[in-house]
Amino acid sequence: MRRIIFKARSKIVIIYLSAIYFVLFISLNAQVEKLNKSFLVEDYIVQYKDALSKKDTSSALNSILDAIESLENLTDKQTKYFTYDTLAAMLHEIRKYEKAVELHKEAADYFLSVNDLNEVASIYWQLSLNYSKLFDYPTANIYSKKIIALKDKIDNPKLISSAFNDLGLIFWKIGQLDSAVYFINKSITIAKSREDSVSLAKRYNNLGVIYWRKGDIENAYRFYSESLFIREAINDKKASARVLNNLSLIFQRLKYYDLAKTYIGRALDISEDLSDPIGKSYAMRRFGDLLIELQEYEEAEKFLRESTNLLYDLDDQISLVQVYNLLGNIYEETDRISAAVANYKSAVKTSKKINDNFSLALAYYNLGSLYLKSKQLDSSSYYLKMSIRLSEPYGYRMIKRDAYKELADYFEITKNLFQEKFYLRKYISINDSLLNESLVSSISEVNTRNMIKTSEERRLLLQKENEIQKKEIEYQTRLITAITFMLTIILGLLFYSFYLYNKKKKLVKIIEDQNLALQQANNTKDKLFSIIAHDLKGPFTSILGFAHLIHEETENNTNKVIHEYSSSLIKNLNRLVELINNLLNWSLIQRQKISVNKEKIDFCELVDNVLREIELNAQLKRIVFKRAESKKIFISGDRDMLSSAVRNILSNSIKYSKKDGVIEIKCMEDERFLKASFTDNGIGISKDKIDSILYNTTTESTLGTGNEKGTGIGLSICKEFIEEHGGKLEIKSDGSTYSEFIINLPLNS
Repeated sequence: MRRIIFKARSKIVIIYLSAIYFVLFISLNAQVEKLNKSFLVEDYIVQYKDALSKKDTSSALNSILDAIESLENLTDKQTKYFTYDTLAAMLHEIRKYEKAVELHKEAADYFLSVNDLNEVASIYWQLSLNYSKLFDYPTANIYSKKIIALKDKIDNPKLISSAFNDLGLIFWKIGQLDSAVYFINKSITIAKSREDSVSLAKRYNNLGVIYWRKGDIENAYRFYSESLFIREAINDKKASARVLNNLSLIFQRLKYYDLAKTYIGRALDISEDLSDPIGKSYAMRRFGDLLIELQEYEEAEKFLRESTNLLYDLDDQISLVQVYNLLGNIYEETDRISAAVANYKSAVKTSKKINDNFSLALAYYNLGSLYLKSKQLDSSSYYLKMSIRLSEPYGYRMIKRDAYKELADYFEITKNLFQEKFYLRKYISINDSLLNESLVSSISEVNTRNMIKTSEERRLLLQKENEIQKKEIEYQTRLITAITFMLTIILGLLFYSFYLYNKKKKLVKIIEDQNLALQQANNTKDKLFSIIAHDLKGPFTSILGFAHLIHEETENNTNKVIHEYSSSLIKNLNRLVELINNLLNWSLIQRQKISVNKEKIDFCELVDNVLREIELNAQLKRIVFKRAESKKIFISGDRDMLSSAVRNILSNSIKYSKKDGVIEIKCMEDERFLKASFTDNGIGISKDKIDSILYNTTTESTLGTGNEKGTGIGLSICKEFIEEHGGKLEIKSDGSTYSEFIINLPLNS
């Protein structure tokens, strides 16, 4: 009996031990399988890195695909999908974004199923980046928003900050600039709370880019400067080069060409030292753009060609579009029409590929304008209308305005008077709106000039202070040595030195307090100036827009009273804008805020440009400009100030000329002076009013021949601008039948 029991127990033990052995065997096999797969994937990753170092993208891709295949039957899901995430990042590195998306989605589904939300959020961020690289901005937007939706469930503030930043950049790319500013400011708030200097510098630079696209150069300069300050402090040279290139855009806009060249040169030197092809291509592109504005087309083309070669290697489609448009501008200006067309069409093709609607609208406009000059009318009409159609939903108003003007010229050529008037009205309406905004923009430019000037002065002051402090330290060292040496003999000198030191310290404290108070006062003044300018923008734009709408809607209506009232409203609003512009210029002159930025100018060409701007005003009174033939006369002067002076004179002549009048214009030169004469056959000016204009006494505005109202200070501003150039304004009239304005400017000022 005992033997039977023993045998039974032995069988049970054997079965139990066999079961344990089986479980251990299965577990060990799984671990061995996992280990083998791990070693195999590592081998493929080594092969990938080796191929990448040789720039063999095809072999690098094959290594990743082999690694994916080796993981296909791996039973350890967590290891499999963590590895998928790593391999997807490698696919992104070699620009295989579609395949990267596939792996990331599989990994995201797995980690979502096991509720690992931190890993899910990290993969969503990678998906957003990949979809942005595929130019699928709506889908990229979705994944960034998914990350933000998880912000209360994960512990990764840096990732949340990146998601807000990515959302801002996506809205910038699709043209929704206010939303872009909102989300990047959200990102900045998180970066500040984390004291994350690297992220903060990136966000500030992104804000600068967005404000530049918005046309707000004051804020663009402010945020670019903040970004550069941080990046230089943390010695991030590569990123500093990007910001230097961005700041050069501001200087170019303000016509600080030497400063723009200096900053681009610094950026190019840094990029070459670091062997950074992205930074180098950007600096080359910036040099090309700047040289186009300076009309140095041959040199500009060289820089843009070199930038293009780098961008092909980088596959940077976004930057290539900009280069295509710039090269087209060069070829158009140098009468290489077929080459210009080819580059504009390349810009169209690439813009469509990357969903860049702004560059596409610009390329369409460039083609339409070029075809109009070449008398290829059907093609011109097609591309100009395409440009307007694309600009409408995205609010590209400057492109739309220029396209309206070109279409008006097209219909003038084709003798379609109705369509010509239609597009001319469209052009005038949007141009008036942009002129109102240019008032605020000009204030912003003045503020930015002051910020730049203050920054440069501060830099020089710090240099001087450092030199003074150095000398002071050397002096004090010598003095202390002498005092120490002679301490036992002349103890009184020690007390005297101590007295001088305390007195100096008090004086320094007083100066520092005064400087702080002065700085606060200046900041308050500039802030108030900026707020007033901003608040002027909205009302005028809205009121003028509605007035034009009412005027157009009632033109063919039986309600003539409203039509007449709206016409009167438009005149008065335009007069108000003129008043504000003149008051602003007058205020800036009085506060010595306007500086003369001289360049070489063909004065006759400047006059012709002003004539084209005010041609519509003259046509309303059927006034003819009689322009005497003259050769090119070059002077050194500020283009904007002299254009304003000529515009004021001609506007005044139109105002006081009768219908069907004639305004005669002559430009002459002698050995020392340019003399530009503007003569009208209007109602003349009395001697008292001439004296009040020329000798800065009180000036009252009088009604024009068409009951036009003026501001009373336009000609005084004109006189100030001319005198800023070392010139002189003369006014002649018999008081009843004619007026003659003569601008005298030195030829070598």
